[in-house]
Amino acid sequence: MNTEVKRLFEEGQVAAGFAQWEKARTAFGKAFALRPLPQIALNLGRAEVKVGDALSGAEHLQYFLREEPNPDPAEVAAAQALIKEAKPKIVTVTMKVEPADAEVLVDGRPIEKQLLPGPIFLPPGTHSFEAKKDGFQGASQSLELSAGAEVGVPLKLGAVGGGGGLVGDPVDPGKKSPPPKDKTWMYVGAGVSGGLLLLGIGTAIGGKVAQDQAFDAARNVGCSGDQECKPLYEQRASMVEGLAYTSLISFIGAGAVGTVTLIHALSGKKQTADTKEASMASFVVVPTVGGIVVQGTW
Repeated sequence: MNTEVKRLFEEGQVAAGFAQWEKARTAFGKAFALRPLPQIALNLGRAEVKVGDALSGAEHLQYFLREEPNPDPAEVAAAQALIKEAKPKIVTVTMKVEPADAEVLVDGRPIEKQLLPGPIFLPPGTHSFEAKKDGFQGASQSLELSAGAEVGVPLKLGAVGGGGGLVGDPVDPGKKSPPPKDKTWMYVGAGVSGGLLLLGIGTAIGGKVAQDQAFDAARNVGCSGDQECKPLYEQRASMVEGLAYTSLISFIGAGAVGTVTLIHALSGKKQTADTKEASMASFVVVPTVGGIVVQGTW
């Protein structure tokens, strides 16, 4: 501590001893301007709080807590108590910035890295908070803050061309877009489901026609009674039963294939060109008297 700084510091101490806080503030302020030592900041901050300059006082007291390499516990407690006394008159902000090495500005003023995450002391009112970094989209907030407020301000930079503000990810030039979703299974499933549905409708109609034909045949030959008409009905029974089963199985199959196709469409699964070739499928649906046969590869 040079002679002038020492003289001003001692002058401030004498004034503080007599509770002449404005005089003490002036002396400590000049000494701090010449040499910003943590001990001078502690005394200056105390004098500022005592004269009602809560903002400057809190800033200088926080400077002492941050910069003093070997603080005395009693002095730390005194500084913290004075900051607590000042807080109801000011705004206290803690910032969380991602990435941590982004440039931070408060009300357009750059904030030094060692001051983050805070606390940063501000006067009551509207304040803007901004973070920016090359390769990222800037993030910002504007808040109306009243005296005594203690708030956290998160700023997360977003990717260029994407969403900025509070959310986002850093730019990764080497990152490739995911391959498009392969729709082979959806097309095949839709085709098979539609084919089974049409087959079910057709066989249901066929069964009804076959049943009507049995009644018409009975009327044409003029049979009467169970013994005469039974052989004629039995001739048609096998065909009607087969068509009925085919119709039922077709409807069930259409529903099952449709459900699987829908699940696949909603699953969001992506396929590459290699897996796309492996997933090609073909089906052949063959109706029979006793049901249906599905042949194919998948």
